[in-house]
Amino acid sequence: ILNLNSAGLAAEIKKSKLLLASLGGEDGPSAYLDGHALGVPVLSADDIIGKYSNPEGTGIRCTTSEDCYNAINDLLQNENVRKDLGHNGKIWYDYNFNDSAQKFFLAQIISYLKIINIKSLLIKNNRQSDRKFSVMFYSERLFLKLLKWKLKL
Repeated sequence: ILNLNSAGLAAEIKKSKLLLASLGGEDGPSAYLDGHALGVPVLSADDIIGKYSNPEGTGIRCTTSEDCYNAINDLLQNENVRKDLGHNGKIWYDYNFNDSAQKFFLAQIISYLKIINIKSLLIKNNRQSDRKFSVMFYSERLFLKLLKWKLKL
């Protein structure tokens, strides 16, 4: 068993023919991304995490141990498919995890959190007379406050 630092682990993954990631473990997504960043095809679980961290064309998602066994054999026997999947994974990783993409995703999260915060403030600060109005009234109030904030920015 090797005790590797990050650079050593990356070197080991890069020289591998495929990356068999944890099938259903918590470390799955980071391992998938390691494989994609290094251009190695990834075998993962066919679950919601695998769907978004190991998308179609970047590796293979397996449901059963038999699927996994067959996928390993198929990939080991077909160098062109391995190269194509690894190349696609690298392109996908570079596109989604560059600085501008990360800034965009963080801006979306911040924007969402602002809306959630405004909505909770509106609900907490309702006047007694407002309670008789419908949800539509509250959404219109939220919309007007958002417009007001947008004009200030």
